[in-house]
Amino acid sequence: MNCAIRMAAVVAGIAFAGSAIAADKFRISIETAPNHFRNMTVDRFVADLGKRVPDLKVEVYHSAQLHPDRDVPKALRQGTIEMGMPGTWQIDKVEPNAALIDLPAFFGLAEDMAYDVIDGPAGQKLNAMFERKLRVKILGPWLPLGFGNTYTTDKPLRALADLKGMKVRIPGGAINAERYKFLGANPVLVPWPDVPLALSQGTVEGVYTTFESVRSAQLWDSGLKHAYVERAALLPYVPMVNLTFWDKQKPEVQKHLVAAWKDAVTWGRAEGRKRQVDAMKLAQTKGINVVQAEQSELDRVRREMLSIQAGLVKKMGMDAGLVDEVMAELKKAGAV
Repeated sequence: MNCAIRMAAVVAGIAFAGSAIAADKFRISIETAPNHFRNMTVDRFVADLGKRVPDLKVEVYHSAQLHPDRDVPKALRQGTIEMGMPGTWQIDKVEPNAALIDLPAFFGLAEDMAYDVIDGPAGQKLNAMFERKLRVKILGPWLPLGFGNTYTTDKPLRALADLKGMKVRIPGGAINAERYKFLGANPVLVPWPDVPLALSQGTVEGVYTTFESVRSAQLWDSGLKHAYVERAALLPYVPMVNLTFWDKQKPEVQKHLVAAWKDAVTWGRAEGRKRQVDAMKLAQTKGINVVQAEQSELDRVRREMLSIQAGLVKKMGMDAGLVDEVMAELKKAGAV
């Protein structure tokens, strides 16, 4: 009898331990709204993960319900969330090399050149840096939001010189700030959920973002009237998982996490490109005047801004060797 009781207790203990593992929370924090393509990509990832690892308790928090993206790297390190997708511009405070593709060398370049960097050896080196500094696991390829442009309320931009004296919202990122300062503007850090109010109240006169983000927040209702397409830099989100959570998962669960993200990001990249085009067309129907910058102007400004690049790399404490590697590749491609 006693033996039977002890055996029952052991079985119950095993069952309890199993349910505790199954009840592991997998909290994902995203700053953007549910109709944003990043959120939709995450939704696909979660749906696939639910089929692959049904015992994992996934909770997705949209619209900065838990954290604004700028706080996500810290939240991941502290373990208050299990996954986040901060932009590289929100990582450079902790790991300066995250600002690599914001450097002046990339200003106004074609999309494929930026993709070659983030998907190539430089991107892999950056992933290793992020993992060491933030104590995270990078799940796989980054999810580019698209190119950042400048959108304004009352003042139309016909050239980059028109930015002088304007207050322009940036999402963060030291080089984003330095770029606007170089162009004579005043960069203002504003978290994404606060942008509509900042525009409607005149706290800022413009925003640095993408057409998809303008569409997702319907910023034409907050006073945006003009868009100047300068392709300042590619804006990628980086899929990060808390390392403590990652390390305690079984190898098959880790494989499912990586596979689910790979499938989701493949869809997300294609969808992201499409939505940027569609979002620009929609913005025009909503009354936003779109001006495409002349490539000759972008090339000229890029050459001018290269004069401050070495100083930025040194000031931020970036890996000069890594920057030199990337510059060599860009020169080989005829970009700089």
